[in-house]
Amino acid sequence: MPTVVVIDVSASLLRPADPSDPNTTRQDVAQRGILHLLQWLERWQELEPICLVTMGSESRVLVPFETDHKKLRMALYDIAIEDGASISNGLLTACGLLHEHFGVSAEGCQVVMVVDGGPCFTELPALDALLPSLPRSMVFHALMLGTEAEVKRGSPFYQSLAARLRGSFTPILLPQDTGAYKRGFSGLAARFYHPYSASLVCGHMQCALMLYPDPNLGRDVPPAEMHPAVAAETVGGGE
Repeated sequence: MPTVVVIDVSASLLRPADPSDPNTTRQDVAQRGILHLLQWLERWQELEPICLVTMGSESRVLVPFETDHKKLRMALYDIAIEDGASISNGLLTACGLLHEHFGVSAEGCQVVMVVDGGPCFTELPALDALLPSLPRSMVFHALMLGTEAEVKRGSPFYQSLAARLRGSFTPILLPQDTGAYKRGFSGLAARFYHPYSASLVCGHMQCALMLYPDPNLGRDVPPAEMHPAVAAETVGGGE
């Protein structure tokens, strides 16, 4: 189903992901993670329409819904950093785009938000007012970069939002996960985007088939039940 990827472009992303490596910023880790997700989707869901949105004080469409993965990848190298990020603007923009292109319910459409830190305290009242109006027909995911202290402080909001909208929350701890960011993005892709493998049997005739979207969308699926190639990539996602 269609997906909007909302990308945090706040200035804090320019901080080093690992103090011992000042040449690798948090923006670099986020960019590489999104590239990995796009490569995964190109391999398994090449017709999945994807929209890229940057989330600063205002949210802007970087690439409208597109299946040209080369165009999507190239756009990630042309992102301007801003002073801050408004989570509420990012959510409203993503929901508005899905409603505009895929109907009021946007059933099964997904929003993937890649963020550096949690919402600021001054924004919490607006978010509390916004949450009840978000359609439960969508699926929301948050991948949050940060130190253990930052994740502990910011995770409750994203966890509650993901639980409400049948999605997932994935922390990417820095600096320890700097080189293993793929695991978080692979886990999201395998759980919410992998095809459903089955067999169609009619008497003595049988053929393999793959269904998309997965009728078990969002369910934790052990590798033994996945398509072998999907399972292998998931298990080795952090390599």
